[in-house]
Amino acid sequence: MGGDADTALRVASGFGGGIAHQQETCGAVTGAIMVLGSRHGRAPGEPKDRTDDTYARVQEFVRRFEACHGTCKCRELLGGCDFNTEAGKREFKERGYREARCAAFIRDAVRIVEELERDPVRLDQTIRPPPAAPPQESRRLRG
Repeated sequence: MGGDADTALRVASGFGGGIAHQQETCGAVTGAIMVLGSRHGRAPGEPKDRTDDTYARVQEFVRRFEACHGTCKCRELLGGCDFNTEAGKREFKERGYREARCAAFIRDAVRIVEELERDPVRLDQTIRPPPAAPPQESRRLRG
């Protein structure tokens, strides 16, 4: 990622457990996005196409991670285990999820980032526009 390791760990420390134990986006995914951004992101004064390139790489990363694991959501990756409850904490520990599942997510995230670094993403094939909003129906107020 560049820079010193202590700073990188401090910056990333809130992402563990699916963003501060909220079990949302997996920390391996957010960490990979940080790495892609640090390598390809746009700094002030740099051309906008660097942002497009970064978005393309991140979208391709997400596509590949989801192809491997079905989702980027921590709780879903852990089969619904809610480690914010006592029962979930026990399940997480007893089943060795950190060593088995979380370690695999980290390995796959690193592998995908390395693949993206070796084989650049083609912008024209990756950037997806946001989904179209459903059409609004006009309704008259009835009195």
